[in-house]
Amino acid sequence: KNYNNNHVIALQNRGVGENDGVVSLTFYGHASFMLRSPGGVTMVLDPWKNDESGFWGLWYHRKFPKTKCDIGLSTHNHFDHNAIERLECSMVLDRMAGTFSLADVSIEGYADKHTTRGSTGTLFDELGIEKNPPNNIAVLDNTMFVITTGGIRFLFW
Repeated sequence: KNYNNNHVIALQNRGVGENDGVVSLTFYGHASFMLRSPGGVTMVLDPWKNDESGFWGLWYHRKFPKTKCDIGLSTHNHFDHNAIERLECSMVLDRMAGTFSLADVSIEGYADKHTTRGSTGTLFDELGIEKNPPNNIAVLDNTMFVITTGGIRFLFW
C-alpha cells in the first residue's frame, strides 16, 4: 500500500480544539512507544533494529513491525533507536532540536548528550575515542523530546 499524508492534512484542517479521544501510550519494546493524541495524531518514538554490522550481537529476535503513524521520532543515532525505515509515516523528526506542532500536539526537541559511562566497557578507551561529554563523538549526541498533548507532558530521551 502507498502511504500518503491525507491523515495529516485532515488533522491540520481540524484544528487544535477538536479533540474527541484520549491520550494512549503503547510500548513496542526496548525504548520504543507509540503515542496517540486525543485528536488522533500518532507518533512512534525510537523504533529499534539489530546492529547491521553484527558487532553488538543479536539484541532482538524479530524485526520492528512495519508501523503506520503520522510522525516518526528518533532520539539518537544508535541501531536500537533509529529504525525509522520500519515506519510508514508522513514525516520524521530525527534528532530534531526546536519546536514542532500539529493539531493537538506540541513537540519540543532539546539537544543533549548520551553518556556511556560503563556501558561500553573499555572499547572506546582502547580505540582512543572520547565517549563522554563534552567532547564525545557525534554518534553519542542525543535529543530529548518533550511532547505535550491532552494536558499531559511526556519526556522521551
